Amino acid sequence: EKEEKLEIFIPNGPRLGNKVIEAKHVAKAYGDKLLFDDLNFMLPPNGIVGVIGPNGAGKTTLIHAILGQHKASQGEIQLANQALAYCPDTPEFPAYLTATEVLQQSCALNEKPENLQQIELTLEKVGLSAYPNKKVGGYSRGMKQRLGIAVALLLDPVLIFLDEPTSALDPIGRIEILQLITQVSQEK
Repeated sequence: EKEEKLEIFIPNGPRLGNKVIEAKHVAKAYGDKLLFDDLNFMLPPNGIVGVIGPNGAGKTTLIHAILGQHKASQGEIQLANQALAYCPDTPEFPAYLTATEVLQQSCALNEKPENLQQIELTLEKVGLSAYPNKKVGGYSRGMKQRLGIAVALLLDPVLIFLDEPTSALDPIGRIEILQLITQVSQEK
């Protein structure tokens, strides 16, 4: 029986700057279940990296370990002192806020100056420019996913973790978000 395992795909190509994340001999287990073992990798600040594996392989757990939300069972994860952002596969926001208010709140919580023009541009970038004043409680899952990506982009981090960024999107929305991811990686 083939063992299902986690894989990290780091494409070859030019790398600019220093590493943002380095993992050395990282393992994570829950009880008797070993999710991943002896992971070693360095992530540069530019490019797109894919963490690939079947459901339950530990992809989200690895992201949480990198971000410090879960402790690795063994090994070491080192982060450069730079801004990171995370968008879960099903982002949630207070239902009574509008998309604009969510982005304003994100700026305030991250001590980033509020820039309404940048908020509008970010909403346009993720395909939500027609709904800036609609209450998020009336958003579809796909719209919430786009808003989660907008929050991550607005904070202008060095590295963005997108956990299954196309899972709630229709086929056209998936293509648009994948194109956006490519565009953002090239802009950095």
